[in-house]
Amino acid sequence: MTAARGSRGGRGGAARRLAAFAAVALAAAGAAGACSEATTDPNSPVSISFDSALSIVVGDTLRDPETGQVAPLVATAFNGKGDTIPNAPFTFFVRDTTGAFKVVGDTLIATDAAKPGTYTVFASVNGLQLPRTIQVVQRPDSLAAIFDTPLPTFPLAVPDIPGNVTPGASLGDTLKVRVLHDSSGTWQGVPSWIVKFEIVSAAPQLADSVRLVASATTAPTQTAPESAVDTTDGSGNASRRVRVFAKAGTAAGAEDTVVVRITATYQGKPLRGSPVTAILPLTRPATP
Repeated sequence: MTAARGSRGGRGGAARRLAAFAAVALAAAGAAGACSEATTDPNSPVSISFDSALSIVVGDTLRDPETGQVAPLVATAFNGKGDTIPNAPFTFFVRDTTGAFKVVGDTLIATDAAKPGTYTVFASVNGLQLPRTIQVVQRPDSLAAIFDTPLPTFPLAVPDIPGNVTPGASLGDTLKVRVLHDSSGTWQGVPSWIVKFEIVSAAPQLADSVRLVASATTAPTQTAPESAVDTTDGSGNASRRVRVFAKAGTAAGAEDTVVVRITATYQGKPLRGSPVTAILPLTRPATP
């Protein structure tokens, strides 16, 4: 949850800002079963946000998904004006009686007794509490490609059309990979894990530009957002599609390739099999 920011200009902006933060405070209080009234004290929290990593490995501490470094639980408190309160005295806890977790200050540890599954961590300050769902997962060991190899050649329409995007998973050439845990020779998918997709070669002969888009995108156009990072689903899968913006004036029969590098890490080190390289052949078909 991220607290809203309002304009700082004029009475209207101040009123909107106070209203927005009062709403967030009430939402946080609803989670806590308590309410903190608005106050003019700049160090008195009336709303909070709680943003931390989404997954933690059994027997490990919470880690930054980018660097692999130990990451603290991070919460922010706001006063009645919507300003951040520095060094707010947060406490963090997990409602767990199995010994699955330890919380030392702002450090979350999943013990060897932790079982894979979804848990809730709470941030608390000044009577306000806010939950954050976190996934306990098995150690990720490898990254495997599960797309067709080689990928089928993609016929690029010229002039460019919104349909110049690789098909979805049902048609076989979405760039899909799976993060896996090896448990006594039995491979299991690891959910809630970050996978990165990077364009290495953008088909300069046939494309003005190339963009990675979410697999759920149904009709990518010029406004389709770039989406180069995915989080694995419950089966450990992550995927992206490729939107190619065709270059005008290319000759019929011309060929080129888009090359995508796919990576996943644990504790800052690449998983076995990472990076995965996907090579998508493109062609400019002859005009019928």
